Amino acid sequence: MGDAGTRFAYPPTPKCDVVNEYHGEKVADPYRWLEDPDAAATKEWVTAQNKVTRAYLDEASGDVKASALGRLKETFTYDKWGIPCRRGDHYYVWMQRGLQNQYILYQLRNGLDTDEADMKVLIDPNSLAEDGTSSVDQMAFSEDGRYVAYGVNEAGSDWATIYVTDTETGERLAEDVLKWAKFFTIAWRHDGSGFYYCRFDAPVLAEGATAGTETAVVRGQRLMFHALRTPQEADELVHAEPDHPKRLFGVVISDDGRYIFRSTAEDCSPVNMVHYADLTLSPPAGGVGAVEWVPLVTTLDASFAYIANDGPRVIFETNLNAPRSRIVTLDLSTQGLTGGPASSLPLEELIPQHPVDVLSSVDAVNGPGGQLVLVYRRDVHDVLSVHSVSTGERLVEIPTPAAGCTGGGGQGGGDGVGGGSAAATPGLRLWREMTVPGFEASSYQTEQVFYASKDGTKIPAFIVRRRPTDGVAPPPEETPCLLYGYGGFMIPIMPYFSTSWLMWLQCFRGVLVIANIRGGSEYGTEWHEGGILTRKQNVFDDFAAAAEYLTTPPTAVTVPGKLAIMGGSNGGLLVGASINQRPGLFGAAVAQVGVHDMLRFASFTIGSAWASDYGDVTNAEHYAALRAYSPLHNVGDPDAGGVPYPATLLTTGDHDDRVCPAHSLKFAAALQAVAGGSATQVASGRPLLIRIDTNAGHGMGKSTEKALEETADTYTFLSRSLGAPFHPPVSS
Repeated sequence: MGDAGTRFAYPPTPKCDVVNEYHGEKVADPYRWLEDPDAAATKEWVTAQNKVTRAYLDEASGDVKASALGRLKETFTYDKWGIPCRRGDHYYVWMQRGLQNQYILYQLRNGLDTDEADMKVLIDPNSLAEDGTSSVDQMAFSEDGRYVAYGVNEAGSDWATIYVTDTETGERLAEDVLKWAKFFTIAWRHDGSGFYYCRFDAPVLAEGATAGTETAVVRGQRLMFHALRTPQEADELVHAEPDHPKRLFGVVISDDGRYIFRSTAEDCSPVNMVHYADLTLSPPAGGVGAVEWVPLVTTLDASFAYIANDGPRVIFETNLNAPRSRIVTLDLSTQGLTGGPASSLPLEELIPQHPVDVLSSVDAVNGPGGQLVLVYRRDVHDVLSVHSVSTGERLVEIPTPAAGCTGGGGQGGGDGVGGGSAAATPGLRLWREMTVPGFEASSYQTEQVFYASKDGTKIPAFIVRRRPTDGVAPPPEETPCLLYGYGGFMIPIMPYFSTSWLMWLQCFRGVLVIANIRGGSEYGTEWHEGGILTRKQNVFDDFAAAAEYLTTPPTAVTVPGKLAIMGGSNGGLLVGASINQRPGLFGAAVAQVGVHDMLRFASFTIGSAWASDYGDVTNAEHYAALRAYSPLHNVGDPDAGGVPYPATLLTTGDHDDRVCPAHSLKFAAALQAVAGGSATQVASGRPLLIRIDTNAGHGMGKSTEKALEETADTYTFLSRSLGAPFHPPVSS
């Protein structure tokens, strides 16, 4: 819709004379100065941009923001339960009451039948920061359940400090404070002497800056052993690869405590190396945590993930010769076993690759003679299958909702409780059923459709909408629609319940569409590979085809002026590229914490790990592909084609050290400079805005208060931009 003829007073953005040369092509980088988050000029620019955005949102008619925020709080005010698990003698569960900022970990001292009044608080992140921005990252219990180690993130940053709490007394141990953990796992030795974890050197911070605002490349992860009740300074170095500083490590201790497995990766590719050590052997010189590593997989050509073991017989999930993954075993006692390429290992297949379905997760339950619980993805919904851990024989298939996803419980020999979720059904647990205020599932419907992309590939999508009371859907020209996508890094977008999406359906009378475009893992590694590197354009074509499907009769549910697109992180890149390439398809766009500078993404924090999906700018072929779709470098002048950009809102957080804010800042500056003042854009009345949050990061662990505030702002923006008024919900 927009405010026709409005010329927005965007803050002026000075240009600098930075020019980079790539493969003989000179590319200007006039907003390089915005990459410095600590510069006074950057801070002033951020303040000025937020002021313009705030004004646009506050001018929305009918006080949409207050109404939306109020309704969000109403629907969010219910008890949200996690999946209980047993560790040692007790069960534990994460639970969030009402509008609490963070989930709390409770101990159920009387098992699953413990009354809520008798649940013991073990870890409460809400008590760690007044604004609720401290959250728990990784967590692991000691084998006997006496201690729990967990990482705490501050202000949305990926940096974590690891603490240890005594589960019997509830006290946090004073000596065990481990800083500068990032992209880490925690693995306890079964004797309870301590645990393995990964850390980096402390970042170099500007004066007065806090961790998470820095943009420097992160390198040199180290695998450490921490002995319980000792200071971090006494931790032992277990493994590091200074000659390969980009490598990242993960460790897991086998169910019986005998082995430690180390996974080594260089980027986000679904491949890793594997080394192991026998912890029953006398440690080499160096201390109790030291191990003698034995190589298994020494090349990066397949993924291997430990599942369980019965003595030296180890069960792995792998994509070796299996794009949809399979389960194999390897006997570590095999005579002459040596490390090498994955294809050289004497593997035995326990559960073959499914002919169609994609294996997405595996849990071993009930010990060595127990079962394997497999979750398969079948046309983007989950199917549970239980198999014998000894023979691989399928014992039973467990039905799930027609359009939903599952959560599993139980590791090693522990008990677990499963759960499920669907796009229009809040998460259900066998143990608890959650009730969302003002929500009746029967009032909504979810339909899965398949549409053709530009190259003919069939792409699945879920269309969620209110069930018309008279059996007749509103006409497309009266129906706002929100199209959501991601398309990268082997991450599938499964249908799941969200109170924010519920409000879009309920109060804005909108339709929600989730497009399962290439780049994810909805159909295995081949689906992923179809949307990466020089094939990344397929992702944007898939998304554009979804928009065409939704706006073209006979499948139309809306019209271009009523269609909004949204995506976060890699999905923010998707939105940025889409509005550059096909601006006329959309009425509004929201790009959340997006990757927008595709020529310099590897220059910030952990960005170099994304080269597996995006490519390497030093490679001429990769550069050509990156240059062709990079949002920052392909902003067009609406006057050239007579088509304005959709109303656009970029969002980021000042502590986002995953995708640093500079991506969004520079893209916003380019949009406003190139398109913002064009006659075509001004005539459309469509703004090009950015919202920069404080004490917020990439999204993980965001406080309830901040999440609801951002959601309310987003829907206020969509309401005004699409002409979609807020409708108070009708009481049932």
